[in-house]
Amino acid sequence: MEKTYKTLVEIRADIYVELITVCPYGNPPVTIRCSLYSQACIARSEFDEGELHLNNLIAHLRTYHLWDAFSARVCLLQGYRAHAMGRTRRALECYRAVQVLSVEDSLIWALGWIGEIGLRIGFGSNPVGPSTEEWMAPEPGYDEIAAGVVEACLSGTWGLGMVCIGRVLEACFSGEIVRAK
Repeated sequence: MEKTYKTLVEIRADIYVELITVCPYGNPPVTIRCSLYSQACIARSEFDEGELHLNNLIAHLRTYHLWDAFSARVCLLQGYRAHAMGRTRRALECYRAVQVLSVEDSLIWALGWIGEIGLRIGFGSNPVGPSTEEWMAPEPGYDEIAAGVVEACLSGTWGLGMVCIGRVLEACFSGEIVRAK
């Protein structure tokens, strides 16, 4: 019985994560039902609603002692939200926290690195090499890890969706305009 209860608690946490990334129109009922017509909160710029779901997720994880299992995912969601809102410092902190909290070479770990690479590109600095801003300075070994993440994306290690992301990142790293096209 206890194992079933724990499984239900974990499923509810997963549903909260889904509500943040794919939330229904309007506020969800207490039973957390997903609408058929759902879109991403962050993509739709519904930051307040996304924050509400994120706060509910954090409270749920703390209540049922699941924080360790979901901490990297929560940091990734926080990073996405900060990135979309233009809070680059906060987004970078979250992406770097994801890199530390998640298992190396896992999908969540890769998404943390991809977020940082995208943030650096969007900020106007090179995806590799030194940054113009001190707080944006890459960690030691950044170039090699970033190249490895792109390579793993292209290999299909994390699925076909990540191959597309790998192609975009490969074009950003390319010095040739013809190759980037």
